[in-house]
Amino acid sequence: MLYKSPKSVYHTKSMLGGFFISMTEKNLLFKGQDLQLMVTTTFCKPAIQLSADILRVNLYKNAGNPPCLNEILLQWYKTQSLQYLRQRTAFWAKKIGVSFCNLTIKDQHTRWGSCSSLHNLNFNWRIIMAPEPIIDYLVIHEVSHLVHLNHSAHFWQLVSHHDPKYQEHKHWLAQNGRRLFQILPKYSSRRRRSI
Repeated sequence: MLYKSPKSVYHTKSMLGGFFISMTEKNLLFKGQDLQLMVTTTFCKPAIQLSADILRVNLYKNAGNPPCLNEILLQWYKTQSLQYLRQRTAFWAKKIGVSFCNLTIKDQHTRWGSCSSLHNLNFNWRIIMAPEPIIDYLVIHEVSHLVHLNHSAHFWQLVSHHDPKYQEHKHWLAQNGRRLFQILPKYSSRRRRSI
């Protein structure tokens, strides 16, 4: 079954878990690429495969305890976020000349990332839906906090040195971040704020 939504927003009730999947114009996003979601149910092991612009999800056909599609997609996104952000954070930390202790993926309501005085970095898993330059901006932003744990002029100079288009990327995130929060929404009354 291929879920499509040409130009409107609609909700499809998943018979596989009773949850609603929020579908927008192109359904899902991954690193800025629009994806269509194709769901099949078989007696094979559950799996997710990304090929071209289609995210294929195979769910195990089990009448007794049907799997929840939203939870499976959420786990896939979090895994992809962790893998990609580890790689990009290691790259930018080396380039900037700093090190970090822990990197954690979170499902935050209010921020895209954070850096602690203990050199721990946290990222919202939803950033994996943004285009790669936006992801790099966020990583550079948080890694720069390992040098300047504030938003001083020196901090922004460091960010600008490694991402000359940081203002454009920051603006993209402010303008488009809401869309990222509407895909696989976390139901809450809290509002998101940008970094």
